[in-house]
Amino acid sequence: MAQAASRLIGVAVAAWLARDVGPVGRTLWDLALDPQVQRWTVALGMVAVAAVGLSVEIVLTSAVRSERQRTPWSTALRDEFLEVAPLTYAVVGSGPLVALMAPSFGLASLPAALFPLAITYVAVARYARNRMTYRQTIATLSQLTEAGGYTPHAHAERVADLSVRIGRVLGMPDGSLREVEYAALLHDLGQISLSEPIPGGATVLAAPTDQAEIALEGARIIRRAEGLDTVAGYVEAQTTRYRQVLELGEVVPLASRIIKVANAFDDLTGGSVDPVEVGVAMERIHLGLGYEYDPDVVEALTVATADATVGRVGEREPAAR
Repeated sequence: MAQAASRLIGVAVAAWLARDVGPVGRTLWDLALDPQVQRWTVALGMVAVAAVGLSVEIVLTSAVRSERQRTPWSTALRDEFLEVAPLTYAVVGSGPLVALMAPSFGLASLPAALFPLAITYVAVARYARNRMTYRQTIATLSQLTEAGGYTPHAHAERVADLSVRIGRVLGMPDGSLREVEYAALLHDLGQISLSEPIPGGATVLAAPTDQAEIALEGARIIRRAEGLDTVAGYVEAQTTRYRQVLELGEVVPLASRIIKVANAFDDLTGGSVDPVEVGVAMERIHLGLGYEYDPDVVEALTVATADATVGRVGEREPAAR
């Protein structure tokens, strides 16, 4: 609904501009029919009007996205313009292209101008399918620890989901969030090297040396796959204590600090969104604030989990009555 409303407003703005462009009382259509006006100027006017309308839609869409995902508006706006706008502006340019080709090619200008769009559509659809398949492959690999009894059911998926929500609150771009998600899905992969599973799969309760060894082994396995070096680096650094960043100046990626907090939260709650259990887990995490965990990430965790906790309270109220 919000997307449709944003698009409707964008179209309305473009229509208004098209009616009021040029001299008073003359529309773009009037200018196009005027033999004294060069067609290329009309085409540029069409592109400018469409671009303004599209920009309005993108601004409104990013505002809605910011509110829903709890991400800074500037980040949502940046992602929309960098990832969506270039392709959409290319599509918008096909209209003026048809107008410029029509006098010479006639009706043939329509398929000639739309053919590149068809190729683009096929390429984008294939890219989306490949990315979905890639994500599903990583998700399947992450279930090895679950199938082997090393981690609880859906632990990796919950940590990945929470890590992405924390990253959005912190203003990470979409491209980085995908790598955060992949690393979070695979963060416990090193547990398959253990001779005996950790009770409950809770690495947050394991000794620091054991945590580091699990992370290192997981990174080794991940690096065997092509194109996942960055993800492996995030997994390897996930157990580094935040005090090493403050006191020793060690460089630890934000993604690793996010996964560390998200994993600790899920280990302590077991995936529950009960306000009492969430409160206990948050209190436990706050005990390690500034020493074990990044304070900014913990603050983002509070924001990211607020909606889930409120929703759970709302579900429990009718039963209490």
